[in-house]
Amino acid sequence: MSLKNLFRISSLINRYLKGKLDDVSEQELQDWINASSANKELFESLTDEAKRDQKLQKMQAHDVARSWGKIQKQTVAAKVKHPSYLKYIAAAVAVILLVAGIFLFPKKNMTEQPNMTMHDVPPGSNKAILTLANGSKVFLASVQKGVINQQGNIQIIKLDSGQLSYKAPEDGKIETAYNTIATPRGGQYQIILSDGTKVWLNADSRMRYPVAFTGKERVVDIAGEAFFEVAPDTKHPFIVTVNDMQIRVLGTQFNVNAYPDEPSVNTTLSEGSIQVQNAAGNTIVATPGEQVQLNPSGGLKLIKNADLDEALAWKRGLFVFHQAELTEIMRALSRWYDVSVEYLNGYRSPNHYTGIIRRQANLSDALRILELTSGAHFEIKDRTIIIKK
Repeated sequence: MSLKNLFRISSLINRYLKGKLDDVSEQELQDWINASSANKELFESLTDEAKRDQKLQKMQAHDVARSWGKIQKQTVAAKVKHPSYLKYIAAAVAVILLVAGIFLFPKKNMTEQPNMTMHDVPPGSNKAILTLANGSKVFLASVQKGVINQQGNIQIIKLDSGQLSYKAPEDGKIETAYNTIATPRGGQYQIILSDGTKVWLNADSRMRYPVAFTGKERVVDIAGEAFFEVAPDTKHPFIVTVNDMQIRVLGTQFNVNAYPDEPSVNTTLSEGSIQVQNAAGNTIVATPGEQVQLNPSGGLKLIKNADLDEALAWKRGLFVFHQAELTEIMRALSRWYDVSVEYLNGYRSPNHYTGIIRRQANLSDALRILELTSGAHFEIKDRTIIIKK
């Protein structure tokens, strides 16, 4: 069973526990249960309240990262010696991932943890600042829906869905003007450009773009993280510039992670194809499931089997970590919850963690998951996460 399928089953069981499965999802879960006795046993152990509580208590002293490593080694051996054993390995992996998922919906008697002092912080929300061509600013979270501004003959509209949209006339002269949309820490937003291209901006991100595309190319500039669903137009290539890198597409879907505190700029492709070029003029063409990395020295590297679930999780309302370091997790949480991180006495965890966290969860719930699985202890004080052994 692939990691993607394990995440899917974890999600289905979590929704089952909350009574939120529709008919289609319920049938999908039932088909998985009926597929093997191991699946049925796993489902029963995780949905029986007494068994589940016992399992969760054991997990409080359980090192998920170490178990994941053991399972990986066992999987390699099983492929060679006992192919039929793979389904039990998959079930064991599912237990680890699923327990992380169950913690996202803690029971009332599980909300108190003696190791944490919690001054809770809510999750981020849809908010951004739009800077118009004349320098004036619009706070998008507070403006009413409808036409919020007009630049020349281009209408800027806040849709009923809350998205920002640009409407250009079918004919008539269009003057070139540029806008910038920026999300703060703790914010996210979606915009539909004049050509129909949809862009999702993650927290602490920015995009500069023309109110309407008038030249031979459609060019935008970004910082932070954004997901693009580019409207097809073979005559007008769509180009994303970030740092010293240029991403050229015709019509495709891809994610760009270009935060300055991350070790590399990662462009991950989910559909279509892209051409990535660095400052030296070197290029790499990527196909779906691949990722192009730009390292600090300007070199490009192609990752053939990229983790799409992890790269695209934020757009789906999740944090997905697969063998991630605690520092990596903290960077993501700090941007979304708009908090700082302090490692007491220079503490750094040497372990790697695998799990799923809902972005809609309060910060205390997210840290509770990590505390139960990492061995670290957390406090929240004055919008600062304090990490100690």
